[in-house]
Amino acid sequence: MDSRHGSRCKIRQMYVLGSLLGLVTAVLLFSASVRADENLKIANVNLPKLREQAVLTYAPAVPPPIQRKVPAVVEVRMDSSVKTVEIKPGVTYKYWTFNGDVPGPFIRVRVGDVLEVHHTNSDQSGMPHNIDFHAVTGPGGGAPVTTVVKGEEHVAWFKMLHSGLYVYHCAAPPVMDHIANGMYGLILVEPEKGLSKVDREFYVMQSEVYGKFKESPPEEKTAEAKAEDDFWAEDNGGAGDMHGHGEETKPEERGELIFSHQDGLDEHPHYVFFNGKYGKHIGEGKLTAKVGEKVRIFFGNGGAQFISSFYVIGEIFPNV
Repeated sequence: MDSRHGSRCKIRQMYVLGSLLGLVTAVLLFSASVRADENLKIANVNLPKLREQAVLTYAPAVPPPIQRKVPAVVEVRMDSSVKTVEIKPGVTYKYWTFNGDVPGPFIRVRVGDVLEVHHTNSDQSGMPHNIDFHAVTGPGGGAPVTTVVKGEEHVAWFKMLHSGLYVYHCAAPPVMDHIANGMYGLILVEPEKGLSKVDREFYVMQSEVYGKFKESPPEEKTAEAKAEDDFWAEDNGGAGDMHGHGEETKPEERGELIFSHQDGLDEHPHYVFFNGKYGKHIGEGKLTAKVGEKVRIFFGNGGAQFISSFYVIGEIFPNV
């Protein structure tokens, strides 16, 4: 930002384009009035003529397969923010998110495409965030040139050189905290000829949540509840919490779960989830398919600590 002009609206724009040798060059451009395309002309960069907005979807949905046969500039807009989410009935947690969702959006491109990433930060804490794309060849997967603080926007360009399914995540330090709090997702780089046709595709990520509940004063029991406790205490020889079943009852989990960095270091998660919530794909959220249909699951592990041995009980994957 140029303080001499008192501007508060400047956007730092960056260019990053991988070469076939796996090298990445970055051109840092400062401008409030010049558009991104014009900055690229100044940098003498040739991009694919075709340009399109990425179709972003959120778990378990997957963007449709890419039909075009030529590379394109694919625009992706990502915003880093904090959002309070009910991760289990009665339990809330402040997730750090990409585009307000955990996991972040599923991004689908093809080999040869240039990913144009517009990264903004609306995290009111002022914490910096960035995006490390494992699909990107170059330092930090693009993290150094996508780092933004509150109110900033960085624009970066990355050429997709290798097909595959890759994780992306925030790599701002401490990296474990950003990942454990929900800043991760998947990016698919299709080969030039695309993937084989299937009937359904799903997006699933495993992750851990590390935290402790806020301490709150115990609720005053009603006279009826006290009488019930006294009844069970007499029936079980004074063991008021046994309730006649030989097991101590556990208090119901309710309230706000607060992130614990120490629990993350100790690898003691409070929850391990699929797609960021307890029971996300049970009942109404179940993943469905018809008999005889071919299903493809894009599976990732956000971590930040545990391995995942994903397995569908009663079925064998023909290809992994």
